[in-house]
Amino acid sequence: MCGICGVYNLRHGQPVDRALLGAMRATLRHRGPDDEGMHADGPIGLAFRRLAILDLSPAGRQPMTNEDGSLWVAYNGEVYNYPELRKELEPRHPFRSRADTEVILHLYEEHGDACLERLRGMFAFALWDARRRRLLLAVDRLGIKPLYYAQSGDALAFASEAKALLTLPWVTRQIDPRALDAYLSLLCVPAPMSIFKDIRRLPPGHKLVAENGAVSVAPYWDMRFDEERGVPDVEWASRTRETLRDAVRSHLLSDVPLGVLLSGGIDSSAIVALMSQASGERVKTFSIGFAGPGASGGAYDELEYARVVAKQFNTEHHEMTVEPKAADILPRVVWHFDEPFANETAIPMYYVCQMARQHVTVALGGVGGDEAFGGYPRYVAAKALPLYLGLLSPLRDMVRLATRAVPRSASDYSLGTRLHKFLDGATGSPEDAYCNWQTAVPSALRRDVYAPALRDALDGADGARSVRRALTAQPDEAWLNRVLRADITTYLPDNLLTYSDRMSMAHSLELRVPFCDHRVMEFAARIPPSVKLPGGDMKHMLKKALEGLLPREILYRRKQGFSVPVGEWLRADMAPMTRALLSRERLSRAGLFDAAVVERVRESHARGQGNYTHLLWALIIFQVWHSLYVENTITSEPALSLRDIA
Repeated sequence: MCGICGVYNLRHGQPVDRALLGAMRATLRHRGPDDEGMHADGPIGLAFRRLAILDLSPAGRQPMTNEDGSLWVAYNGEVYNYPELRKELEPRHPFRSRADTEVILHLYEEHGDACLERLRGMFAFALWDARRRRLLLAVDRLGIKPLYYAQSGDALAFASEAKALLTLPWVTRQIDPRALDAYLSLLCVPAPMSIFKDIRRLPPGHKLVAENGAVSVAPYWDMRFDEERGVPDVEWASRTRETLRDAVRSHLLSDVPLGVLLSGGIDSSAIVALMSQASGERVKTFSIGFAGPGASGGAYDELEYARVVAKQFNTEHHEMTVEPKAADILPRVVWHFDEPFANETAIPMYYVCQMARQHVTVALGGVGGDEAFGGYPRYVAAKALPLYLGLLSPLRDMVRLATRAVPRSASDYSLGTRLHKFLDGATGSPEDAYCNWQTAVPSALRRDVYAPALRDALDGADGARSVRRALTAQPDEAWLNRVLRADITTYLPDNLLTYSDRMSMAHSLELRVPFCDHRVMEFAARIPPSVKLPGGDMKHMLKKALEGLLPREILYRRKQGFSVPVGEWLRADMAPMTRALLSRERLSRAGLFDAAVVERVRESHARGQGNYTHLLWALIIFQVWHSLYVENTITSEPALSLRDIA
């Protein structure tokens, strides 16, 4: 795993500034502390920071070139089928290393851009074709590895993280208002936008080509739901287990120690089980829990289930309990994201990656299992949605009246919260309803908190536009498949895989995600919705596939989720800093929010009169981000606590 960056002076052949390239590379040191490299030749410059995983010798250094020096590549990721590809290529190409990087060079020599279709793995790379004076940028199909780019006049620059691009004099820190609205809607900024007006993110399964002075972006892969009907359930279960076993086995390729981030849920537990079968060594597992306000009774703690799995498979188990002291690490967490990112799960991910890195260099995680096999309660709601919307208006009114007696809860996972969320959002078309459910801060509330000028600028904006586009991309597909497609192409890469990458790389830990292997995703997409999610049985086929392998108390317990008690934190330990960060004086620095409205919302939440956790947390994160990236220009991980900023 590595960090890459570079500059291509597109039109006039002006030599790349090596000092500037070095400054870009320096911001990515956390992604690759083991080595660094640079190739600069006239208008092209590639730079690299290395976290050594395969071929620890100097032969694996980057940027890497082919035999005659006509191709150069800077690459971040892992190609899991590289042994097979190398065996195919060796009769025609001499290999000088054991690194998977070299496979990319020789595949491109034979297949050009079609080499992307042969790669199985997670990757973001830049390949310079000197003969054609052509630059190819590409990211993997699911968007596991990030790549940002910026273009101004004759120059194109790219980097694993946006912070590297901010070192360039022609890249401004101007905020994109529509990206800000999307952030408050979805708690993250969806590709291809970034929070910075001058910077874009290459979407999953896309390539960028810079050639003959022109830049083009196009997809090379798309998620397809080609259902196979008439397959018996027992065969689906067998095929599911074998597909996962193959994916986990392929992800164990490494010359350094590996482990598993074990939450105690089905997905990470399945990886532990299959890794125990495939590996000849005792598996190392890492788990995290919470203590303090909001954690009593185990509402946010899955450690007991992680222990069950660790005991079942005799793992070398490590765990830690985190006190609610987000203030100590929040500036560091925010700095690593480059953009405002308000999924609070980043905090436990930061800690568990920190713990894992003390023992291993590579860890496997269960991200993607819910999207592949139908594991979220909202998928059950999505199935019921057409039926509910088809009711006559008086009947829908009766349903709403009957549910008033069901209390809401502070927990997003309680029945009351889910039921009210379903009814509150179920308006308009099915697409409208699903976008409502995926929107953390409703449009009316967003408009209220914006300052008047921003409110006017965003008139008519759709913060969930990326989700809506994904839902309508293949209108002939079954409704549940359209919902899964939307999550796989938006929520998974923009949210889950983003925090997985940033929090693992913050500690120079490579995180691999077998459920996001494109072969697993394509296999799961062939399972009909009626088999994948019969009735309300989430992950039905995955559970059937794992029967006899995982304990029933893991397979069939209620879904809990990897969450933290932020709402309680804001009312308790973090209340003083919340007041300070969201004060009128602090909000006026950005000039984007209505301080009076924010104050009313904060006080209502503090008194328990309303639950505004998502909005308040998003505003806190934004304020910290604004302090680090707009008011200041901090180019290395800040040694600050939230108290220093507040």
